[in-house]
Amino acid sequence: MKTRPPNTAANQKHLKIEKLIYRGSGLGHHGGKAVFVPFSVPGDVVSWETVREKKRFIQGRLLDVLSPSPDRVEPLCPVFGRCGGCQWQHINYGIQLHWKNIIAAEILGKAASVSAEQVAAILPSPSPWHYRTRARLVWEAGRVGFYQNKSHRIIPVDSCALLDSQLNAVLSVIKDALTVYPLARMGKELLLEVGENGNPRVILRFRPDVSLKMGTLQSTLREVISLAEREGFSLWIDANGNGSAILLAGKDA
Repeated sequence: MKTRPPNTAANQKHLKIEKLIYRGSGLGHHGGKAVFVPFSVPGDVVSWETVREKKRFIQGRLLDVLSPSPDRVEPLCPVFGRCGGCQWQHINYGIQLHWKNIIAAEILGKAASVSAEQVAAILPSPSPWHYRTRARLVWEAGRVGFYQNKSHRIIPVDSCALLDSQLNAVLSVIKDALTVYPLARMGKELLLEVGENGNPRVILRFRPDVSLKMGTLQSTLREVISLAEREGFSLWIDANGNGSAILLAGKDA
């Protein structure tokens, strides 16, 4: 979110973010209550509005960053903040680790009376990008992507900065096949995984459109099967949505 000079309007609410909490929001205090503001960073001064208010806390929405924290960075993903998959891309990675350590210590302290000194340091990833070997996307009505945070609105994506490079490659070749008639009419879930043998795996979950003739459905699936064989990923189909997927193409463990 871009910064701008502070708004001096009487109804403008300002907040200094003090820390990060479990599930990723920043925390500040206003009127004697804790205020939780997603996508904020400790050290930020932000303007915000109330989403809901309880006896001891307020859930807020970030309106603007009036004075950015030195730990704020530019998110790598162009849909960060709209896609529901990430919360902390706007925070320096080293600072993320610092706050994760604090959050883990707080949780263990409350749940098991573990002191902060007993909690080992969070281990950094060799790379904060392209490490995820599993993702659940949605495909319907000609779109493939992730759900927007706290909604069923699809945010289309061509690739994900967190996904293993093999899975991004598969996503780039299969998304077009899932957005054309008739498969687009049956869409549900698209699971991308790196299988036990190290090769990418695709699992399609959907309920067949009863208005489609079986020959049309078989022809459409043959197109996807050919794509899997050509691109080297295994293809599984779960046509009942009950987790009983069957292997249609490729080798898999």
